[in-house]
Amino acid sequence: GDWPAIISPAQTTQLRKSFLNRPGGAPRIPRRYPLSGLTLCGRCGAKMVGKPRDDGARRYFCAKGYDGRGCNKTTILAEPYEQFIAEAVLFRLDTPELQRKLISASAQDDQAEALQFEIDRSQVELDELALAYGERKITLREWLLARAPVEQRQSEVTIRMSRLTGASALEGYVGNAEHLKAQWADLAPDRQRTIISALVDHLTVNPGVKGRTRFDPTRLEVAWRV
Repeated sequence: GDWPAIISPAQTTQLRKSFLNRPGGAPRIPRRYPLSGLTLCGRCGAKMVGKPRDDGARRYFCAKGYDGRGCNKTTILAEPYEQFIAEAVLFRLDTPELQRKLISASAQDDQAEALQFEIDRSQVELDELALAYGERKITLREWLLARAPVEQRQSEVTIRMSRLTGASALEGYVGNAEHLKAQWADLAPDRQRTIISALVDHLTVNPGVKGRTRFDPTRLEVAWRV
């Protein structure tokens, strides 16, 4: 249509990237556990979930799921764990290394637009094939044979798109971590998670040392995204 755009192409690309990074059909992550979905058990590799203790203290726990994953053994108290990760993220925001890596953010946006074009073009091709089959211009066998490579190409491009770093979540904070630190405690857990996810791919909580009850940061491993 010939009318002014509501949002810019760059904003459109960022929204599409956000939707692609959202796991389809997954349950909503509890607001009280911003590190849910990012935390892996170092014992079995399963994702740990937010689950309070009997006394109400928040914790992350490797619960055995219906799929058989989970060991019911690894646990870590949420408050010191979340505080440690927040401090690590805030420290990284002020490092020259991160600033150098984010210099290419605009190049990634250009790449994202090109990938989105390929995704859209593949969808048009699939629609055209479906229409041709519906109008009996091609047989079912021809439709299936033609559809497979298009779907494979679309899937590969979608995966590449989802791997691009969502650098916009860090806008205004890189090199200015003090500003974010001052407001961190007042941010909603969902917002905290968005910022952490822009920097962190996943977190690993390794088994604790028997008899050690205090918070032990050496149990933690951070896999940085950037």
